Amino acid sequence: MARHSKDSPFYEKNIRILAGSAIFVEVALTAGGLWRDTDLDDFINDKNGYEKDNYSGLYRKMLQGTITENHVCRRVQKTLNGGELKFWRDLPYWGLLRSNGTYGTHIDKTLKSIQSRVRHHIWSIPFDKGEHKYSSRAYTSLDSIKAISKYKNLDALLTLTAWARESREQNILVPSYQCAQYTRKIFAYTVCHTPHLFIRWPLLVEQYKNQIWSYLDTDMSENWLEINLNNLIDEIHTEEKKARKEGIKLPPLQLVRRINREYLIYTH
Repeated sequence: MARHSKDSPFYEKNIRILAGSAIFVEVALTAGGLWRDTDLDDFINDKNGYEKDNYSGLYRKMLQGTITENHVCRRVQKTLNGGELKFWRDLPYWGLLRSNGTYGTHIDKTLKSIQSRVRHHIWSIPFDKGEHKYSSRAYTSLDSIKAISKYKNLDALLTLTAWARESREQNILVPSYQCAQYTRKIFAYTVCHTPHLFIRWPLLVEQYKNQIWSYLDTDMSENWLEINLNNLIDEIHTEEKKARKEGIKLPPLQLVRRINREYLIYTH
């Protein structure tokens, strides 16, 4: 396993597990829904036909937190003739979930990665269309937060998480509270419509509970949101059933339960 610097989100095992599992999902979906790591081994090794490209055991290691190197991502994508492995590997979102503080670069990269209509709520002038003009970001308005939350997609979750983390880093209570509140509102729906996040949703809950939803210690008086985990778990189970009926290709429950055994309270 490659060593990661302390500046890298992958320095933390939980982040490696989240990212590695997301890459695994991308491979499984691109391969047509082969969810057993041994089936993926056989399928891809048979397809590439080269001894030097034998990746047996790679997919099991991904689920355990091995971050695939870029050249391996490129080879697997070439073998599959598709997939966005590098996108999920390098998603700046992972940097927002680290426990020992984030960096402005992770926030900037997250906001600049947004391609859907959510981006219109981030920039007064798009960053790639001229002068960089951010919305207020750490001091963003509740109206902007609400407008973004209505999309209930991955871009919305990423944006609100970036704003929440930036506000927390600067110890700015109100926007931190408001962004945290609305990440909570869209969390279950968004995660259950994003297979790459759903596979490790119990661990993702832990990261949000500790890094986004936890109390911000300031001298100001504000009723901080209280996260009722039982209610959140019920919401996720409900949204999961709906998503599967809608045809969202979520990882099998058996797999999710097996790899999240330490979070049995969440997965039962």
